[in-house]
Amino acid sequence: MAGIIETANNAYEARDRANNEIESLKDQAKREAEDFQNQLKDLAQLAETNRKAREFANMASDNKHDDYNRDMDNDKTIKVKNQRLLKETAIDPHLAEEFNELKLHYCKIEAATNISDIDVLIKDFEDMEDKNFNLFKYVVDLSNEVETLEN
Repeated sequence: MAGIIETANNAYEARDRANNEIESLKDQAKREAEDFQNQLKDLAQLAETNRKAREFANMASDNKHDDYNRDMDNDKTIKVKNQRLLKETAIDPHLAEEFNELKLHYCKIEAATNISDIDVLIKDFEDMEDKNFNLFKYVVDLSNEVETLEN
């Protein structure tokens, strides 16, 4: 009888440990699910912010480019319009200001080069950079040759 009672007590203890482990696993799964939901929510907010930023960039790009071509000297008008767009799309003001400055610089480059396609502009820049580097290497080689001849 004592052996049966001992076995029953061991079984109850094993059952209690198993139930505690199940509860622990349930709690852990619940925490992980909450963490996953929070990360998913953060990613959704980030995606929405990026979508808004792209929309803002497109609207600001179109508006700023048109405004810049119409009146290059009127930066205040551009900033006021972009501030209005900023309020409508709820973008971080510092990010929007940095974007505005970059877009203004891009418009100046575009006006100076008469190239409106950014891919063409980048390709031309890379080609010129390669050409410049090759000329630099040529100058270094000539300098070395001159130095050798002087010696």
